[in-house]
Amino acid sequence: MLAAILRGDADGLHALGGPDWAACATLAVHHGLGPCLYLRARRMADAWPLPAEVERELRTSYLGATLENGAFMAGAARAVERLAAAGVPVAALKGLHLASAVYEHPALRRLSDLDLLVPSDRLEAARAALLADGYRPSGVDDPTLHHVAPLVKKGVAPIELHRDICPDPNPFRIDVAPLWERMVPTTVGGQPALGLCAEDLVLHLCVHMVFNHRCLVPLRNVLDVAEVVAGDGVRWDRLEEAARATGTRRAVFCGLALARDMFGAAVPADVLARLAPAGDAAEALRTARENVLDHASAGPMWMGITLAESDPTRRLRGLWGRVFAPPDRLLETSGRRAGVAELAWIYATRPFKLLVRHRHRLAALLRGRAEEAAELRVARAGAALDAWVSAPDP
Repeated sequence: MLAAILRGDADGLHALGGPDWAACATLAVHHGLGPCLYLRARRMADAWPLPAEVERELRTSYLGATLENGAFMAGAARAVERLAAAGVPVAALKGLHLASAVYEHPALRRLSDLDLLVPSDRLEAARAALLADGYRPSGVDDPTLHHVAPLVKKGVAPIELHRDICPDPNPFRIDVAPLWERMVPTTVGGQPALGLCAEDLVLHLCVHMVFNHRCLVPLRNVLDVAEVVAGDGVRWDRLEEAARATGTRRAVFCGLALARDMFGAAVPADVLARLAPAGDAAEALRTARENVLDHASAGPMWMGITLAESDPTRRLRGLWGRVFAPPDRLLETSGRRAGVAELAWIYATRPFKLLVRHRHRLAALLRGRAEEAAELRVARAGAALDAWVSAPDP
């Protein structure tokens, strides 16, 4: 029902007997879609008026997102300006790109942070430019992630500087260099910037949702894919080619199928048929859908996925990769400032730091508390989806 409202499907709503506004509002707010529901429900007000209480709730969500995203955009514009002054190319990723260039109004895509992609060889220059503007790192770099530690500054949204679009290790063959070559011009808060082309944007959103987060994301992330498709700028042959070349075929298939099934995205049937992996993908799609609807039960992604893994070898490999990242990646995320002695110290102390940081959650999981048991069930579903999306295709 919520999906029918968001895609403006009056016939679908008639078939359902009209909207249950209270239930739709509760679900929308839970999944970060309150502002979207408010704007699009108003267009149906002649046929199905919003109850006053529901309208107040959704209007509050919309106005709050307008003010919050406005402040976020101002911070993003200043950051982009500072990076440009330092000679660093910058591209807006994910929510920032979507709010700036895809959704009909910036408030419709709520933001929690600002994701900016910079060339890996300019990562330290980018960080230095933002540190000089008053930002401070919120922690230490995690060498398994594709971005450095978030940079924070009082009164503005945190910034994540990305050097890649996928964490390491991953089963894909994504090369960032061609992404830069296909970038398109956009603006962020009025400042010139770059953004992924439509095909790369769909691929990134699908990989981010299906692989990076195992679909343990709100419905908002599925709507993101549907909104890009609705923009009618996706060249499907190029997307297919990119998905096969990068080994992301399963992730792209899953993300597009969810957007079609949950929000009616106009994904050509023949495209999905060609992207569909050999064998039955129905179980994987069912798991993906359930994960989206149950995303709030998920805990820290790496911990849940690793502990839920049934194969001891994969579980050990996941823990090892989290704790002992390759030296080259560790040095890369540290800006190649660490010497041999410092690197040895990082490796020696990292297991203890992780245990201290996550000791309470680990203890609760081992004791089998109800909340953690539910979290573990969701994590097992995430592990199953991870195994499916990581499987090689012929």
